[in-house]
Amino acid sequence: MLFNFANPMTQICQAVTQATGYPIAGLCHGVPQGRRRVAKTMGVPEEEISISAAGLNHMVYIYDIRFEGRDYFPEVIDKLAQAAGKRVLGQNNDEVIGPLTEQFMRDYHTVVVSNDRHFAEFHAHCFEEKGYFGKTLGVDAFSFEDTIKEGDVEYEETAKYARWEGDLPDEVFFREEGEQEQLTGIIDSMLYDKKNIFYINLPNQGAIPAVNDRSVIERDTVVSAAGLCPMACPNYPMSLTGFIGVWLGIYDLMTQAALTGNPQLMLDAMCAEGYIRNVKKGREMVDELIRAQIDYLPQFR
Repeated sequence: MLFNFANPMTQICQAVTQATGYPIAGLCHGVPQGRRRVAKTMGVPEEEISISAAGLNHMVYIYDIRFEGRDYFPEVIDKLAQAAGKRVLGQNNDEVIGPLTEQFMRDYHTVVVSNDRHFAEFHAHCFEEKGYFGKTLGVDAFSFEDTIKEGDVEYEETAKYARWEGDLPDEVFFREEGEQEQLTGIIDSMLYDKKNIFYINLPNQGAIPAVNDRSVIERDTVVSAAGLCPMACPNYPMSLTGFIGVWLGIYDLMTQAALTGNPQLMLDAMCAEGYIRNVKKGREMVDELIRAQIDYLPQFR
């Protein structure tokens, strides 16, 4: 089994499956983090909240929340209304439910686990100047430059430990929970046959009825000594199926473009996303991107 942490998660998992048939499982900390965010917002212990979640990586929806056996969504929405004036725009603060996520929760009775930083990726209008609630993504909301600086600091910190001589300090073993993306828990559950549930990106195989089998879906998966057993989602809302269906079509275009080296499919995918509205400019961008990275993309020669 190959475990993948890298983005773009869905396209990588689909491409490996289609090209090789080798079993690949995509791991992300989004769902546990989303559940933790809801519990913190509501002021209840995380382990007392039961959820069902499924969708595409970075577009995974918690479509059922239970607390003490009852539907918890109405109370979550009420709590958000009380805290509406405390929203933090454009901050990578995973403890705060962003305005785009909150709006979607109100309209569709579902929680987007990735929060605004990733959920905005699927909304082309948010990338227009001042399109994200009066702010511009990458500039004064989720600053691109700040993200680079943060990454540089994290890289240097990791490199320091890679060069470390002697016993590693205790702080190394108490790092950010998301770094191992559930993997150690999965191995433990598999090794000791615990049958715990994790959220894993795997081919749909009938889990969401209206989605084709080859599409990679992130959803509840029981892990035991027998391996990975993805759960079905028979009550997945049709409205959410519609949202992910659009992007599954785009991901198919991306995957085929990568596997075949077809620049037209790459352009088609970019235009379908809605960010590129001028096809001529889009084609110029595709050509420039391929030229710049042709050493790593021999299939496009």
